[in-house]
Amino acid sequence: MIDQGIQTYICKIQDSLKGMAEQPDAQKQLLAENWENGWTAGWTENVKRRIGCVSIGEGFEVYSTLHNKERFYDLCWVEKDGNMPLALECEWADNRNEIKYDFDKLLRSRASLRVMIFERWGPKTPADIVKRKAEAEIDNLICRMKVFSGSQSEATYLFCVHCVYTDENNEVRNEFVFCTHPSTAETREV
Repeated sequence: MIDQGIQTYICKIQDSLKGMAEQPDAQKQLLAENWENGWTAGWTENVKRRIGCVSIGEGFEVYSTLHNKERFYDLCWVEKDGNMPLALECEWADNRNEIKYDFDKLLRSRASLRVMIFERWGPKTPADIVKRKAEAEIDNLICRMKVFSGSQSEATYLFCVHCVYTDENNEVRNEFVFCTHPSTAETREV
């Protein structure tokens, strides 16, 4: 069972990322020509800015390259007593090893909520294939979590997979697929 406070943070993070994906500027960035030239730096800054706003609204200090300074993770929330309720990694690389590397940092975290945001697939991929790949990648990361002995805490993981795909009308679309997973449970929500 996920703690009510953690569940609140998850809902706010999901709402913020959904809002980001729906912005008209975000849609323009996903056109094929922008895809080839790289669009991820702006998206990473947007993620940090939005999740930072959620943190400040909850009364935490936020650390990232946009707030104070980065503390090992792309973004983290810190309480006045030094406790870290959230650690976040964001990786847009085509290289699966980059995603594994960032996820391994989260495995070593002491945060109650560990957020992994990632994406890989180009806009010419059909929606059904993107969704299958997203679920497979989440399953791979959950397997990594289960075998890592350092993650035996009561942490909750939030996987946010940014899916870019071509819909049935041959238009480029994007959305986030979310999955929460308590490290102590065998169930998952997609």
